[in-house]
Amino acid sequence: MSSIRSYSGLASSLLLGTAAMAAPVSTTISACVTSSTGAVRIVSSTSLCVAGEVGTTWAVVGPVGPVGAQGPTGAAGPQGPAGPVGATGSMGPQGPTGATGATGSTGATGSPGPAGPQGPAGTSGSAGGVVMDANGNELGTLLSVNYGTSITIYKAGYAVTVNIDGSFPPSQIWWSSGGGCSGTGYLNDGQGGAGGVQTYYKTAVWSGASDSWYVTNGSATKGLVTSVAPAGTVSYPDGGSFVYNSPDHSIENSGPTGGSYECDIHQSYDGSTLDNFSTNGNGSGYSGWVLGAFDPQSTLGWPGFTTCTVKVVPGYNSQSLAYGSGGTATDSCLAGPLQLP
Repeated sequence: MSSIRSYSGLASSLLLGTAAMAAPVSTTISACVTSSTGAVRIVSSTSLCVAGEVGTTWAVVGPVGPVGAQGPTGAAGPQGPAGPVGATGSMGPQGPTGATGATGSTGATGSPGPAGPQGPAGTSGSAGGVVMDANGNELGTLLSVNYGTSITIYKAGYAVTVNIDGSFPPSQIWWSSGGGCSGTGYLNDGQGGAGGVQTYYKTAVWSGASDSWYVTNGSATKGLVTSVAPAGTVSYPDGGSFVYNSPDHSIENSGPTGGSYECDIHQSYDGSTLDNFSTNGNGSGYSGWVLGAFDPQSTLGWPGFTTCTVKVVPGYNSQSLAYGSGGTATDSCLAGPLQLP
């Protein structure tokens, strides 16, 4: 039997070597075994066995053996080079909103950015403290409520005083005409001819005698104008000070009721209380802020005026030493009463 195995092993080796070079490869091996000696002769078919020989065959590949135990893990090989970047995949569906995270700490204040371009102008808002006439026309912003029945309104840089009933309070104005309240007007500064007092350069005043508005005139310095005496005014020493005498003039005063006024005439004459200082020692000088014409409609956008009946107080005439006749006059006014904020 050992001989058969050795021969069979040899035959297998030879057959395998031969089979490696031949094609196709047989799946079985055929042999003839001599009965008397056990010699093995490899043949292509057992039909080739002769008398005294026994034919036999066996498979080239034996049956599958059991799975062997897993060998130990081999050492990790070196990392291979990075593969090329794959193409971008399509966007997946949006995932559910995650829970709100905890508030982080406040970061440091960054440096200011550059100023942006100026935006478009906004629409005009309603002004606070607005005064309107009885018809709802805007007159300006309330600047002050004065003693008595008047208020002062501020608009477009002008300060204008009016009565709450819509009439206009006459101001104390010196007039250059000695025959009546006309000519060049000077808003009285109370200095009797000395002048030199400053006031706001856009102060609007009303004259009942001329039924007109005026504004302080002259060269303004930092928004102020200085009062002056009219041409022809002279001064005389009187102790440690001076008294002044001005050419013939008149003065307009406010009357006892809203809008009322009077006009007093100051003219020089001989032998009485009012005269040139050089004659009898009584000075009659005046000074004030020169007045120019003022139109509230075109300057302030006021509505057109209506009319009011005002009282005219009898004025004193120094030439005749008598008071004139009083009465009433129809003057301009606003639709009243005014609507205050």
